[in-house]
Amino acid sequence: MSLSKPEDQLAYELSCPICLQLYSDPVALPCGHNYCLFCIRKTIDSTDKTGKILPRCPECREEYPGTDNLQINFKLRSIIENYKATALLLNMQADCVDTKMEVFCDQCIDEQSPAVKTCLKCEVSLCSRHLQKHHEKELFRTHPVVEPTTELRVKACAIHQRPLEYFCSNDMMSLCTTCVVEGHHESHDVLIFSVAEEEMRRALEARNKVISSRLQLTEGLLQKTAEDQGTSEAVGEKMVSKAVTVMDSIGALVDRPADGSNTIIKFADDTTVIGLISDNDEAAYREEVDRLAEWCDRNNLLLNTEKTKELIVDYRRNADPHPPIHIKGTAVERVSSFKFLGVHISEDLTWTTNCSKLVKKAHQRLFFLRTLRKNHLSSDILVNFYRCTIESILTNCITVWYGNCSASDRKALQRVVKTAQRIAGAPLPAIKDIYRKRCLKRAGKIIKDPSHPSHGLFTLLPSGRRHRSLRAKTTRYWNSFFPTAVRLLNSAS
Repeated sequence: MSLSKPEDQLAYELSCPICLQLYSDPVALPCGHNYCLFCIRKTIDSTDKTGKILPRCPECREEYPGTDNLQINFKLRSIIENYKATALLLNMQADCVDTKMEVFCDQCIDEQSPAVKTCLKCEVSLCSRHLQKHHEKELFRTHPVVEPTTELRVKACAIHQRPLEYFCSNDMMSLCTTCVVEGHHESHDVLIFSVAEEEMRRALEARNKVISSRLQLTEGLLQKTAEDQGTSEAVGEKMVSKAVTVMDSIGALVDRPADGSNTIIKFADDTTVIGLISDNDEAAYREEVDRLAEWCDRNNLLLNTEKTKELIVDYRRNADPHPPIHIKGTAVERVSSFKFLGVHISEDLTWTTNCSKLVKKAHQRLFFLRTLRKNHLSSDILVNFYRCTIESILTNCITVWYGNCSASDRKALQRVVKTAQRIAGAPLPAIKDIYRKRCLKRAGKIIKDPSHPSHGLFTLLPSGRRHRSLRAKTTRYWNSFFPTAVRLLNSAS
């Protein structure tokens, strides 16, 4: 069934499949389908008085144990009541003139007098004279009166057509006197409107105070963190400068022990030897490793061979096996991937391992972003938190590896950004856009620094507007930083 208007679609969803009218006392069968209580009772075969044949759902034909134990679906009934009230209000607004209509007293016969109040229980509008007489009768003193209005049915119970005077805190719905007497809300917390309004106001004020205090606390912590970071950086620079001075002054004293019976041992951390093997000649590479080991011995540095790794990148079709490197008689372990300066490098120069590590670490940070969102922090604070703790992880050394990432790796990275964007409720830059900006920024620094080793790769053409493109024999090099940076510079010019 195709319905053009949303309100028609909603009315269709709230209609009983049997009578095709809005649900009246809706009940839910065990299979999940809803029907009017009167309609579902009519579907039971009246000839089966023994109860041996169980009734079936009219839609899915699933058996259910009869209608005696079916409970009214109060949530669905509340939705229907609100829908009826809203639809009635919209119809009344469409029929009346845009200007405010004057309400007259229903008790004045000779001439029309403007009404000052409307009694919801009597459903009449009264002028000041008749309102005074209305209050003089003890029976009418408890009737609820409101400002003059013609929309009496909107404020009446959609089921019993009586004034709404109570509020059920459990079902969050308005009730009339008959609703309360029927007993469906007997064990619920039923209050009069004034008490319910006061309790809701107090609850909202208490909640607002908690949120405000949490917001102030979080903003104070963020400000203190920023101040501490600046102080730590300044102190760190002074400590590094002082440490270098001290190390230079005592370096000669610690190279050799004063007493021959003592031994001084230093450990070398993060020392890397990169060798290019041509024509299958590994002699120069192995000699360099031996010289490094000898230099460590001369300077009392101890190489931990158990933590030393060897990574070989070899794209030859008929690659010969490489014998392992030995340092002091111990073979160095050969690995397929290695973490170097925070980046996971694989022997096939693919970046799936590196991207997987970054995505996993970023997902852990998303938990904290969700926690801040639950405390109702502003979108600006959430975006700043994302840039500091998540974006910084996803874009670490991005100019090195992003160009040769596979499509699936890029999608995995961007999914993290989209998730963070939904949590923060504000737009966030895509990983690809950040990569382009970083490439342009890094290329600009190299161009401005003539002493940079790669400065010569960025040469201008005779026109002085564009840079000379770099030739690449492989897709891997074509997608790497330098050719990509040249292309971005030329496209921006």
